[in-house]
Amino acid sequence: MAMNANFKANSEYSNAGCTNISYQYIEETTDIPKSYIKKGIDLLCEMDLITKHPQTVGTIYMPTGYEEPGVGWAKLPAKYLYS
Repeated sequence: MAMNANFKANSEYSNAGCTNISYQYIEETTDIPKSYIKKGIDLLCEMDLITKHPQTVGTIYMPTGYEEPGVGWAKLPAKYLYS
């Protein structure tokens, strides 16, 4: 989800940090079955780390408190993942 996240608010999403990624896209790019993806996203919601905003088509996901100062979200260096 982080790779698809919209880090700044724009006309497509009203909130920074949002993504409307599908289970199918996550499954295709990670080879993780949809059932595990659903359980993982449900767990993140239960832990209040992300919030789901169902839409007519798909769902928008957002880190909880992403735009609140002092909440503690940060970008992690991932350059080593690409070499």
